[in-house]
Amino acid sequence: MPASRDRPACRYDRDVQDHPLGAIIKLEVTGLHVPVTDEMRELTELRFEKLGRQVPEDTFCHVVLTEQHNPANPDHFHVEATVAMPGKTIHAEADSRELGPCLSHVVEELQRQVHKHLEKTRAGRHAGSETIRHADEV
Repeated sequence: MPASRDRPACRYDRDVQDHPLGAIIKLEVTGLHVPVTDEMRELTELRFEKLGRQVPEDTFCHVVLTEQHNPANPDHFHVEATVAMPGKTIHAEADSRELGPCLSHVVEELQRQVHKHLEKTRAGRHAGSETIRHADEV
């Protein structure tokens, strides 16, 4: 049965309580033009574990795995990931010949963006604190 526009062909939800390491990220894996197998799901979860430990609670991640059947394009795996954190939505995508390196690249890109966002919010909290430059004026 082909997938409708409203419902993807294959969908997987893993809640916080089900995660083996107790990570605080809710991960949804969707396949576009490819059925999501257990191997693909496990590989995606494995790659996103570290990201799950870095993000705040109530974070949702949607991963779309796409296989493009174009002989002119050697990079036939395409991965898109969107992370919805409280106050920020982050997106990354990558193309590769194999799924593993493609997922790794997406996770690295997301980790950089999450780290940058969290550093900005931490710096904003300390913006009103006294600095050495202003301490001498008092």
